[in-house]
Amino acid sequence: MPGDATGMYIVIPAVQSQTHRGGVHLNTHRLIQAIRIFLGIIIISIIGGPSILIAAPVYQWHTYMGGASDEKIECMVIDGSGNLYVAGYTYSDWGGSPVRAYTGSKDAFVAKYSSGGTMLWHTFLGSSDKDEAYGIVLDASNNVYITGYSKSSWGTPVSPHSGNEDAFAAKISSSGALVWNTFLGGGMDDRGYGITIDSAGNLYATGYAYSTWGTPVNAHTGGFSDIFLARLNNSGAVQWHTFQGGPEDSLNFTGFDMGFYLALDGDGNIYVAGQGTHWGNPIANGGYKDIVLLKFNPSGGYQWHTFMGNQQSFDQPGGIAISSDGYVFVTGASFGNWGNPVTDYSIIGAGGDNAVVVKLDTDGNRVWNTFTGAGSTSSGIVLAGAGIYIGGSTGDSRWGVSEYKTATYMAKFNSSGAFQYKDVQEGVTSREAGHAFAWDGNQGMVVAGHAESSFGAPLASYTSGYDGIIVRWNETIDFDSLTVTYPNTEDVTTSTPIEITWTSTGNIPDVRLEYTLNDGWIWQEITSSTPNDGSYEWTTPKSDTTLFRVRISDAADGDPNDISDKAVDLYNPPSLTIYEPLGGERFDCGASVWVEWSSAWNRYEDLFLTVYIDLSIDDGTTWHPQGSRGSCNAGQHYSFHFYAPEEMYSRMCRVRVRNWDHSVFKVSESFTIGRPKTITPILLLLMDQD
Repeated sequence: MPGDATGMYIVIPAVQSQTHRGGVHLNTHRLIQAIRIFLGIIIISIIGGPSILIAAPVYQWHTYMGGASDEKIECMVIDGSGNLYVAGYTYSDWGGSPVRAYTGSKDAFVAKYSSGGTMLWHTFLGSSDKDEAYGIVLDASNNVYITGYSKSSWGTPVSPHSGNEDAFAAKISSSGALVWNTFLGGGMDDRGYGITIDSAGNLYATGYAYSTWGTPVNAHTGGFSDIFLARLNNSGAVQWHTFQGGPEDSLNFTGFDMGFYLALDGDGNIYVAGQGTHWGNPIANGGYKDIVLLKFNPSGGYQWHTFMGNQQSFDQPGGIAISSDGYVFVTGASFGNWGNPVTDYSIIGAGGDNAVVVKLDTDGNRVWNTFTGAGSTSSGIVLAGAGIYIGGSTGDSRWGVSEYKTATYMAKFNSSGAFQYKDVQEGVTSREAGHAFAWDGNQGMVVAGHAESSFGAPLASYTSGYDGIIVRWNETIDFDSLTVTYPNTEDVTTSTPIEITWTSTGNIPDVRLEYTLNDGWIWQEITSSTPNDGSYEWTTPKSDTTLFRVRISDAADGDPNDISDKAVDLYNPPSLTIYEPLGGERFDCGASVWVEWSSAWNRYEDLFLTVYIDLSIDDGTTWHPQGSRGSCNAGQHYSFHFYAPEEMYSRMCRVRVRNWDHSVFKVSESFTIGRPKTITPILLLLMDQD
């Protein structure tokens, strides 16, 4: 989700589904030693941003928050000045003088910290019943918006509480004062998990609803739970809302559909990532508890949905990000293999999950999917130039994790989905968890979550139970990028001179160029090093394929790199071959000139529905139409004849065979049209004398 209205940061919090918390276990006992890894538990989509090449981070500070009972940070966002905003829920009062007092049982909270880790203010939100916050976003003025759910009413809501659990949205000023709150839901349970904001200040929230409410764009299906998407204006009034999901089927355990993550593209379309079972007419069919991705237009109109996952096993989303060129990346975990993965699913023992990354185009078609190839889950994704980074937890011994333990990890894939490397840090216990990860746009990387013990020298001390924890470290970030611009999505012809073009930022002196004929299984070198001047002339291979791509990378170390956005056709161009007339032949004026040819194509049959024949007597400077022939099939020989013109003598004659618009033609070798040979009277006289 976008973290502020300027589009600088897009932060998506981890969420809790019915079966799994989408978080990464943090090793707070050894966190200082683990600062060289990303504790990526959240989605950051840097729309239009440059490549981020990340060096080893340097620990800066960490702090705890909380009281006598449990506190959990579920989401976080950072403003343009590096201030941190965290939200979650707590079972007790803490922190001295909150802007709004703790009300009892379980309250949602929001807290603001300086970039140096000092708490600037905190506030509690809720009733005397259960209240939890799961999503957070900022606007351009650093007003804070959160979503979650409440068991009872509180505040002076724009729309009243409807009973049981209702989703809520709330606006908090930059100083922590509650501006407004509102409830979303019907008479049964409803929860909000994701929230984002557009440049006009409109809010979008997603979650799930057990029953209908209001006047939706699309009606509730009556399933156990439907995904909801709602748009609110900046005063908290609902402008529209809609439902999507499948009908209830207790026998097949269908009808449980939930929205967890959402993001906006540059045109204002809304993408929601969630979990569900098969319903409707998806682009790709679903199975049991699959990841589902939905697209809505800015008015809430349904565009499409698609499922991702193994038909027989459990798949869960972990986040969503949109690249600057509109591709959608979804991460999560799968408990079985599916698709045609770039890196294969792999487990040890009787079962387990692999973290998964999926790339889709704006129409919902899967470009590729890939796995880590080890037992792992993913709760966050970062698009960093041509690199794709995920963070999560793993218990796989092949990654060096001890038996019965879990560890945090980060992993990198290249832009074509190939697994490149991972970094794993094993925890002492598995009872610490991180739920949020963010970058401040400068030098700061921050992770937030909860912990049940202390380590190091925190700015604020650990108290008891589960405390919220925030850890910040610095790292050097270089803004280097490479982007293929041609061939990128365009088909190209075989054996054809082309100019490969690209753009770059930062300091990359030389680049390496490669191509593939099988969508990345095998890469072949074009040049090992050429100056990074944005273009390179090259002749395409002779072999045709539908899986052609070009890759560019830093010649020094291969990073950053980029490949063509999609596999394109490398096809044989349409062509004509002339068999008659042959070069050097001679035809008398008035004699028949036979032309024989064949055509070849694999894409453009209509180019040769009619073939035209022209004659030149001045070596191709001017052409004279001679006729045409229709219904020409590829690979077959056809013939046509015309009479050599009278009184037109030349040793520089040529025939041209062409299609209707002259885009494909073939010119013969030169031949001669001359006067007819005659027997002179002198020869006859000599014969008579004999």
